[in-house]
Amino acid sequence: MVNGDEKRLNELNKACKLIQPRANWLWGSSDSSAQGLFNEKRLELCITKECEWKLVDCRSCGSTGLLDGDQTDSEICLDCQKLNRVSKKRESTKGRGME
Repeated sequence: MVNGDEKRLNELNKACKLIQPRANWLWGSSDSSAQGLFNEKRLELCITKECEWKLVDCRSCGSTGLLDGDQTDSEICLDCQKLNRVSKKRESTKGRGME
Protein backbone atom coordinates (compact mmCIF):
# COMPACT_ATOMS: atom_id res chain seq x y z
CA MET A 1 0.00 0.00 0.00
CA VAL A 2 1.36 3.42 -1.01
CA ASN A 3 1.00 6.23 1.53
CA GLY A 4 0.30 9.87 0.57
CA ASP A 5 3.94 11.03 0.74
CA GLU A 6 5.19 8.16 -1.37
CA LYS A 7 2.43 8.72 -3.95
CA ARG A 8 3.27 12.44 -4.15
CA LEU A 9 6.99 11.66 -4.52
CA ASN A 10 6.28 9.20 -7.33
CA GLU A 11 4.18 11.86 -9.11
CA LEU A 12 6.99 14.43 -8.75
CA ASN A 13 9.53 11.94 -10.12
CA LYS A 14 7.35 11.33 -13.19
CA ALA A 15 6.93 15.09 -13.73
CA CYS A 16 10.68 15.73 -13.39
CA LYS A 17 11.46 13.18 -16.09
CA LEU A 18 9.35 15.23 -18.52
CA ILE A 19 11.43 18.40 -18.02
CA GLN A 20 13.72 19.04 -20.97
CA PRO A 21 17.06 20.83 -20.48
CA ARG A 22 17.24 24.27 -22.06
CA ALA A 23 19.74 24.80 -24.84
CA ASN A 24 20.86 28.15 -23.38
CA TRP A 25 21.87 26.74 -19.98
CA LEU A 26 25.64 27.06 -19.59
CA TRP A 27 26.09 23.57 -18.14
CA GLY A 28 24.18 22.06 -21.05
CA SER A 29 26.52 23.35 -23.78
CA SER A 30 27.84 20.97 -26.39
CA ASP A 31 31.34 19.70 -25.64
CA SER A 32 32.83 21.27 -28.79
CA SER A 33 31.48 24.78 -28.12
CA ALA A 34 33.51 27.50 -26.41
CA GLN A 35 31.29 27.20 -23.31
CA GLY A 36 31.60 23.42 -23.36
CA LEU A 37 35.41 23.66 -23.48
CA PHE A 38 35.34 26.21 -20.65
CA ASN A 39 33.10 23.91 -18.58
CA GLU A 40 35.52 21.01 -19.13
CA LYS A 41 38.54 23.08 -18.05
CA ARG A 42 36.63 24.42 -15.03
CA LEU A 43 35.72 20.89 -13.97
CA GLU A 44 39.33 19.80 -14.42
CA LEU A 45 40.52 22.66 -12.20
CA CYS A 46 37.91 21.80 -9.59
CA ILE A 47 38.95 18.15 -9.47
CA THR A 48 42.71 18.74 -9.52
CA LYS A 49 43.08 21.85 -7.33
CA GLU A 50 39.94 22.84 -5.45
CA CYS A 51 39.26 19.30 -4.26
CA GLU A 52 42.76 18.89 -2.78
CA TRP A 53 42.80 18.06 0.89
CA LYS A 54 45.31 17.34 3.63
CA LEU A 55 45.18 15.95 7.15
CA VAL A 56 47.33 17.86 9.63
CA ASP A 57 48.42 17.07 13.14
CA CYS A 58 48.12 20.60 14.49
CA ARG A 59 51.32 21.71 16.18
CA SER A 60 49.41 24.42 18.09
CA CYS A 61 46.62 22.45 19.75
CA GLY A 62 47.54 18.82 19.06
CA SER A 63 44.31 17.94 17.26
CA THR A 64 43.97 16.42 13.81
CA GLY A 65 42.41 18.66 11.21
CA LEU A 66 41.21 18.32 7.63
CA LEU A 67 42.24 21.19 5.35
CA ASP A 68 41.02 21.69 1.80
CA GLY A 69 41.60 23.99 -1.15
CA ASP A 70 43.73 27.03 -0.28
CA GLN A 71 44.06 25.89 3.34
CA THR A 72 46.40 23.00 2.45
CA ASP A 73 49.50 25.24 2.70
CA SER A 74 49.06 25.49 6.48
CA GLU A 75 50.54 23.20 9.11
CA ILE A 76 47.91 24.05 11.76
CA CYS A 77 44.20 23.23 11.95
CA LEU A 78 41.50 25.61 10.73
CA ASP A 79 40.42 26.55 14.27
CA CYS A 80 43.97 27.60 15.16
CA GLN A 81 44.26 29.54 11.89
CA LYS A 82 41.12 31.48 12.88
CA LEU A 83 42.41 32.05 16.41
CA ASN A 84 45.70 33.37 15.02
CA ARG A 85 43.84 35.83 12.78
CA VAL A 86 41.73 37.07 15.70
CA SER A 87 44.81 37.41 17.94
CA LYS A 88 46.69 39.38 15.29
CA LYS A 89 43.67 41.63 14.77
CA ARG A 90 43.43 42.31 18.52
CA GLU A 91 47.15 43.06 18.74
CA SER A 92 46.95 45.53 15.87
CA THR A 93 43.93 47.19 17.48
CA LYS A 94 45.73 47.51 20.82
CA GLY A 95 48.81 48.95 19.10
CA ARG A 96 46.76 51.66 17.43
CA GLY A 97 44.98 52.52 20.69
CA MET A 98 48.27 53.36 22.45
CA GLU A 99 49.31 55.93 19.86
